[in-house]
Amino acid sequence: MYGKCGLVEEAKEVFDGIKRWNEYSWTMILSAYAHNGHFHAALGLFWRMLLEGIRVDSFTLSIAITVCSDLGDLSSGQSVRAVAVESGLHSDLVVATALVNLYGKSCGFDSGMIVQTAVLTMYGRFGKLEQAREVFDAMPERTVVAWSALIAACAQNGCERDAFRIFRLMELEGMRPDHVTFVSMLAACGSLEEAKTIHERIAAAGYESFVMLGNSLVSLYGKCGSIQDAKHVFDKITARNIVTWNSMIATYAQQGRGREVLELYERIMDEKLVKPNVITVVSILDACADMAALERGSEIHATHSSLSQEIESDIVVKTSLVNLYGKCGRVASARAVFDKIFARDVVAWNTMIAAYAQHGHDTQAIELYWDLSLEGVTPNDSSFVSILCSISHGGRRSRDAVSQLSSIREDYTNFTPKVEHYSCLVDTLARAGSLREAEELFFAMPCLPTEAVCFSLLNACKVHGDFDRAARVAERSFQLHGLVGNSQALVMLSSIFSSAGRDKLKDGFVGDVPSEESESFIEIDKVVHEFSAGDGSSHPRAEEIRRELARCVLDEQDSRRHHSEMLAVGLGLISTPHGRELQVVKKSRACWDCHAALKIISERTRRRIVLRDESKFHHFEISGACSCKDCW
Repeated sequence: MYGKCGLVEEAKEVFDGIKRWNEYSWTMILSAYAHNGHFHAALGLFWRMLLEGIRVDSFTLSIAITVCSDLGDLSSGQSVRAVAVESGLHSDLVVATALVNLYGKSCGFDSGMIVQTAVLTMYGRFGKLEQAREVFDAMPERTVVAWSALIAACAQNGCERDAFRIFRLMELEGMRPDHVTFVSMLAACGSLEEAKTIHERIAAAGYESFVMLGNSLVSLYGKCGSIQDAKHVFDKITARNIVTWNSMIATYAQQGRGREVLELYERIMDEKLVKPNVITVVSILDACADMAALERGSEIHATHSSLSQEIESDIVVKTSLVNLYGKCGRVASARAVFDKIFARDVVAWNTMIAAYAQHGHDTQAIELYWDLSLEGVTPNDSSFVSILCSISHGGRRSRDAVSQLSSIREDYTNFTPKVEHYSCLVDTLARAGSLREAEELFFAMPCLPTEAVCFSLLNACKVHGDFDRAARVAERSFQLHGLVGNSQALVMLSSIFSSAGRDKLKDGFVGDVPSEESESFIEIDKVVHEFSAGDGSSHPRAEEIRRELARCVLDEQDSRRHHSEMLAVGLGLISTPHGRELQVVKKSRACWDCHAALKIISERTRRRIVLRDESKFHHFEISGACSCKDCW
């Protein structure tokens, strides 16, 4: 109010009296200065805002760009634009319009060209690729900025081949690419081979030391699954910023390397290298959720929420906290956090519905799904997967899942069922013992069934002793996916035919069964312990773990004691007070034999054991029963 009335000093006094500044208060004082012509002071406030770690939005950026425009300061305007790029807001219409205005007001012989380039950029960001190309073709002279803008437009709109073609044409015309060009080219890369090719060009051009390019390379290598290449680039960046660290953390998180994620976080905190932001905290919480590191994740959230109002109030952070509690078996705590989220988006709703579904709380999941619709939030594919999974894991009748899918298709005419939705139906039918219908749907699916679907159906075949059907399902899966990548199905198939007293599916069809390679995790006193199959001897307490497992259920020759989840449970048994619940995470599905062993261990040790595998949560009660009813 003071700012709009021209009372800047009074507005500043109110601002200084605020105990905890947030994004809104900073933007208001910035607007007050800009509105009243205090352009230099406004720009100074903007840079101070960034130094304080306050996240900027499109409105804040547009004010800063407009200030630069009023000052005729193109250099500062370009710096603000770089902030917009780093924040992912450069494609926002308000920001793009402010940039066009900035370039148009900037003086210089090439101001017309600058405006044309700005318009080209804006067309590209809003998906108008044809118009962007028309602007480019009409340019009397094309600078490296114009070429880079057209390449970026192609990359942003899924025309990666065109981006590479234009890049080659640019070089043929004698135009040397700059660091911005290479950022756009990295965005166009869709494979590791392409990433390495552009990386080589970056090094040859002398741009490898540019932090923005280094950040893009780390992120790209991470998306391509090459942790080694990402780490190599990361280590060579000397002036790392928070984007650099977040890119490396995301790379580890994408590959399920939670331990390395926490190690990087500890380096940031111990060495006070950069100030973690919302993206950092979200990545850490998600990594903790994947490892069921509830204590460590809760501690990290509490630490940063107390230091930053932005982090404490951010909806994405709160949603990640819901995810953490849900994946650690604390559904009531997840719901408590969810209920406190203001203006929940569809991701928050999906996360809470998924938490209910994972634990078999089908009634609560369905009720929440209807609440979502009543509050005017449009569900998406993930919403539908979660609600179908809740029906499957909750043990409802198979026709309930079919009815639900039909209802979704009627209510949302643009919805087309995908492999995840059909997989839920197959899983529900299999759990209900409707093996004939499950097999028919498995073979009739209009999309390629995944190995997980095959495993679920094979497991149901074992439960019901239907070995011939198991053979047909396995053959189909191997035809689609090959033997490589079907290790879990091979293990299950071997177990099925061993139970039936048969050695092979067909003569020579199944030879050696692959050994388990999946990792498992257990958190003890805020420390996450990771086990791989067969590495029990490498743990400092390996001998104690071996003796405890042998005492509980497994003899010396039992191969199950080498499985990663058994080693994690063994450590939990010898490291925690008697009767305390154990939480273990396994990256792949639990094998049949280990599942049976855990039921015995839970009963004999009088402990509840919660195992989260690739499929679902298994709650082993002290009675020796599992919540999955031996079908997962």
